[in-house]
Amino acid sequence: ASVLYRNSSILCDQFWCDWESFCQGDGMGDADSSDDPMCYLLDASHNLAVSTLVELGKGGSGNSIIHFLKPLSSFLHFIASICANSETVHSILDSEFLPEGLISSSMAVCTVLAPLISSLNASDNHITSEERSTVGYATTVIQSISTLVYFGGKRARDWIRQSIEPKVLCDIASRVVPRRQNTIVNDCIELSSSAMNLLAELLTESDATFHSNALGCFSTSRSFGADSSSAFNVLASGGIHSEATLSVMLVVNCLAMNLTRNSFHSQNNTQGIASCLLALGNGIKVGLEVLSTLFSGGVVSFPSSDLQVDTCHAIVSS
Repeated sequence: ASVLYRNSSILCDQFWCDWESFCQGDGMGDADSSDDPMCYLLDASHNLAVSTLVELGKGGSGNSIIHFLKPLSSFLHFIASICANSETVHSILDSEFLPEGLISSSMAVCTVLAPLISSLNASDNHITSEERSTVGYATTVIQSISTLVYFGGKRARDWIRQSIEPKVLCDIASRVVPRRQNTIVNDCIELSSSAMNLLAELLTESDATFHSNALGCFSTSRSFGADSSSAFNVLASGGIHSEATLSVMLVVNCLAMNLTRNSFHSQNNTQGIASCLLALGNGIKVGLEVLSTLFSGGVVSFPSSDLQVDTCHAIVSS
């Protein structure tokens, strides 16, 4: 679906017209040669996602529930690929077609997966193709949710925030960000970046409580297990050439743009205000250190790619 539709307005609109006609029949039990084959594929993907959520609801230990990630990620990716405007996203979110608990359950599985990815990063053992694919499924889940947020606008962001707390995204990013070279380093960077990009999107037009919870994840003894300077340093360790650096600087930018409101939020006491200022200050400091690499050795280097330009813009805007 992602290859065929690519969020094209014309193609997606035609698909949903075909889907409406398909649903007026008996679905899988009433095959019609005129039906779009993709309608049968979506119906099957939906049924598999529903049955997966039922099995997931029965519980299971860490490693066992990771196998549920593939069907959930496939369905989310399918849905995200055939959305091209806010009306479509709103219709999906408002309908019963989207299985209850799909977003929160998918993210819960990604959270369980994160420590295992951390172990792979630290291990010298051979990383199998299945393990690498599983990292990709987690990335697909988060990127698909980001697509729904992007096309759905404010209403979609408000809806998604009910299912995802900032700590979930920060926990995933902090655990999977690579700290050494291995065969899945690029996969881990993409997953970590996707988590931070989604957090930045959800921070847009959110209330002070959501911002405060996000900023708290970068404070001492929170998700990153260190002070906020170390937390930001970990995510920006790839420098100006890394997608992870851009994603965390976008988060810093969102937090900085609402500094006054967040610092003097009614739930914050004096200690809380000081913690907010310190954490954000450390984030900006890390950003400036990244920016300073363009001026090393007395030679001024100009951003040479869209990634570097966007990173510089996010840092300077903060």
